[in-house]
Amino acid sequence: MIPLALGFLIILSSSCSIDNCEFCSPKSSQICLNCNLGYIRDEFEGCRISDINPAEFRIENCEVLSETTCAKCSEGYILLSGRCDPICESENCLCFSPETCLHIERSLGCGDSYCKLCDENALQCTQCDQGFGLDYDNYCVLCEDQNCKDCGTDYQVCNSCFDGYYYFEEDKTCYQCYSDGCATCDSNDPSICNACYEGYHFDSNSYCCNNSCLTCFYDSSNCQECPEGMYLDYIYCYYCPDNCISCEDQNYCNKCEEGYELNDNNECVELWCNLRDCITCEYFKDQCTECISGMYIDAYFTNCCGMSCRTCSSDDGFVCLTCYEGTYLDDEDCYDCQEGCESCDSEYNCFSCRDGYSFSDGECTKNHSKSDSSLAVKIAVPISLVALVIIIILTILCIRRKRLRLHKLQKKMDKTQTIPSDVHVNSNPIVITPNQPINNVPQPVPITYSQAPISSYQQYAYPNNPAPATFSPVYQYNNPSQANPNIQNPPVGYSQPYNNPSQANPNIQNPPVGYSQPYNNPSQVNPNIQNPPVGYSQPYNNNGITQGYNGLTVIDHLNFTTLVQVVQLDSERAYNGIKLCMVCNEKFDMNPDIRALPCGHPYHGKCIYNHMVVGGRKQCLHCLRQYA
Repeated sequence: MIPLALGFLIILSSSCSIDNCEFCSPKSSQICLNCNLGYIRDEFEGCRISDINPAEFRIENCEVLSETTCAKCSEGYILLSGRCDPICESENCLCFSPETCLHIERSLGCGDSYCKLCDENALQCTQCDQGFGLDYDNYCVLCEDQNCKDCGTDYQVCNSCFDGYYYFEEDKTCYQCYSDGCATCDSNDPSICNACYEGYHFDSNSYCCNNSCLTCFYDSSNCQECPEGMYLDYIYCYYCPDNCISCEDQNYCNKCEEGYELNDNNECVELWCNLRDCITCEYFKDQCTECISGMYIDAYFTNCCGMSCRTCSSDDGFVCLTCYEGTYLDDEDCYDCQEGCESCDSEYNCFSCRDGYSFSDGECTKNHSKSDSSLAVKIAVPISLVALVIIIILTILCIRRKRLRLHKLQKKMDKTQTIPSDVHVNSNPIVITPNQPINNVPQPVPITYSQAPISSYQQYAYPNNPAPATFSPVYQYNNPSQANPNIQNPPVGYSQPYNNPSQANPNIQNPPVGYSQPYNNPSQVNPNIQNPPVGYSQPYNNNGITQGYNGLTVIDHLNFTTLVQVVQLDSERAYNGIKLCMVCNEKFDMNPDIRALPCGHPYHGKCIYNHMVVGGRKQCLHCLRQYA
């Protein structure tokens, strides 16, 4: 810090004849005001070796020291350019101290050192040095006003003042400026400073402050704010710890200089990773492993560069020095070579080409071959084989699954279609037609139901009820003696003949016209009912009345397609104007070809697709309104 302080010393005298003198008096080069480091002022030697060990930088006779300059001098001394000049108690004397006079201030002619210019004969002085003027004998003596810089031919009359003073015209006297750091000030307003001493500067309030202050009060050494790297203590600024640019005091640093960081002891130490734009140096402090966003590590891990650079300037990451293969350097940036070029020095001058390109006259031309198509074939064949294997595996799994489901369905159907030993199917049902008189209807073989008879008469009593009834298979007996007398007669309207028509329940309404059941009044036949679709096994009379359901053979997956005819629906989901009354949906509702039964059939409206698998597809039975 001492050598730095010495760099700011102000040497106002043009020459100094005293050895080891750091600052001579502006009044005489033979009087030293401050000696070099390690020396002190001496009345006889000028400067001698100091007894203080180790030597410390000091300004002699300074009461308040502010780093490189004196802020306030001891009593009997005056502040002059940051040093302390003695105020002589004797007149016309050059003093070592206020009470010690070294030389009488008079000249002995042109040989005197204070005479600046002599006459032609070199006998008389015509012009004196600064601070001196001619007396009546033309000798150079100190100006009567010690703050006067030029008193010319009359030492009693001042013409101009030394720096730090202003000239008052009325009494021709020099007065000190208000700010002690001010070199020149306005004579009309001494608080306005026009120029500062060297080592001082104007602050934001136009005060001349010591360089140790950023801003100050009227007194140049009374600091208000400190510059970067210093901290304020009372009215003085002191340096922060080494390499610290912001601190609270000598023991606490807030921020370090660039290239340094705070350690656990609050000291500024050299950064481990001190590379420009680098975030992390993981292994070596001169090798970057992570850059800031938008920058990339160069080929040698020593710099963070722009994306196009292989290596770049250590000062600017966007100034490329070398480029990657396939690019060339132009105006501190890297640009792509032409297509297929491996190395080039410009866009149109290629040195070598990539594989698959031919070099000719600085250009690269693509080779046309079958390699591309062969490569595509090599890629497509394995992919196709893999896809084929996957499809085969999925197909096999699907077939096995369907077979397993069909097998389970067959076993279930076999169980549900077992006919009890005491039941026989009558293969010759008696059908009543309108042409036969009611009284002449032959007595049919009595018909009974299984032990769980079906109350399907509700379907006839309430034809508008959309809820489907559940029916068990219906059979006929070949032998009337096998009839079970405990089984009630079936509902009116079933196609089975009865032994005694009187057993019919008179409370049950007549079945819908067109059913094959016998009626007492043939006139009840509805002549407006259209004939059923061609192919139905039930016989019809001329009036469209059904005459039977082919013996009510149980419908299963074996005879489904034979017994139940396909009906094609139109866009309104109707057959010949007859709309579908019930759809058992499982992906069949969009199919215009459905299999349907008249609503009087015991199986009508039953969703039996879980038991009907034909051609690998589940089947669904439907009924059509008014389809009777």
